[in-house]
Amino acid sequence: EQTWFKKYFDLLAVKDYTSLVQHTETSDIRYMKATAERFTQLITTGIKYETLPVFNIAVVATMSAGKSTFVNALLGNEIFPESQAACTAKITSIYDNDFYNRVAGVALKNNKLKNSSNKLDNNQLIAWNSCKDFDRIILEGNLDNITNGKKIVAVHDTPGTNFSGDETHKKKTIDFLENAELDILLCVLNAEYIGTNDGAIVLKQLYQIGKKNVATRTIFIVNKIDVFNNERESLSNTLEKIKDNLTHYGFDNAAIIPTSAKAARLFKMVLTGKYNKFTDDEIDSFRILFRKCSKGQLVDPIGIEPIQSFLPAYSIEKKVVIDEQEYFLRDVEQALYNTGFINIEQFIDSQMINNNGELK
Repeated sequence: EQTWFKKYFDLLAVKDYTSLVQHTETSDIRYMKATAERFTQLITTGIKYETLPVFNIAVVATMSAGKSTFVNALLGNEIFPESQAACTAKITSIYDNDFYNRVAGVALKNNKLKNSSNKLDNNQLIAWNSCKDFDRIILEGNLDNITNGKKIVAVHDTPGTNFSGDETHKKKTIDFLENAELDILLCVLNAEYIGTNDGAIVLKQLYQIGKKNVATRTIFIVNKIDVFNNERESLSNTLEKIKDNLTHYGFDNAAIIPTSAKAARLFKMVLTGKYNKFTDDEIDSFRILFRKCSKGQLVDPIGIEPIQSFLPAYSIEKKVVIDEQEYFLRDVEQALYNTGFINIEQFIDSQMINNNGELK
């Protein structure tokens, strides 16, 4: 047994992972075989992950458009602080890792490690975000419905380009967007305040950035469609007006995806059993949004292929109880589908691979 372990650690030290896997398969140590196999699997998975290229996505938004809520919806959890005020003070990046069931993170200052957490929560990130001793935050966690089999998706949350109260926010964001090698730039628009001066400022800035980085594709997310009043005007007509408005600012043939990030996050948390984290306000919001999204229908995006028909994963009898009220998980799945958020996830997934299945 000692001889076997000595060879195992010798192979580990020289990073001969092919031989390490083969050596693990030869183990006949009765009580350690399963542990050694699991440990070897974790090591080889980690090494493979580190060799993958990165697919970079930056997220910018107009004021109160729900940018942090949007990133939380990608995670299916509430990690990023959500508020009507400006929340993100630093470039905060999260790297997708399908094997994570938590969010880990590091805080940096001038590229030097200042703090770390193996299981980051909302309160820690709020503290890091407000700490003047940190200038960069990097996280790792699992982005729902986005795979990292061939590339790692990195979502970079920016402070914003239009916060007049703090010009450093604008400078950090513009510098990052102009100098980073981005594959996609996601601009989150507030469905309540389309066509405002606030939106015009952001669109003008993004157009100039796009002219400098022609390889970056800009996608517009129309968020908070849950507050839209379909009795006054159809959402489809509003999306067409948004398309015309974007054309005015130089974005010809713009890709526009409507969604409700808040509803998507709450529904995902229910489907993954995290509804016990809901506050009283979130329970109330879930009940209202579930009723609205259950009755509504998926609105097709503009400029990209829409998702195919709804395919439930849960059996028809599976249900949960939230605040003494029963909900069937298949109905929650349907409500999540109706938010249109999966259009965003599948679009990101599809952009990493071309039609031949090769890396882009």
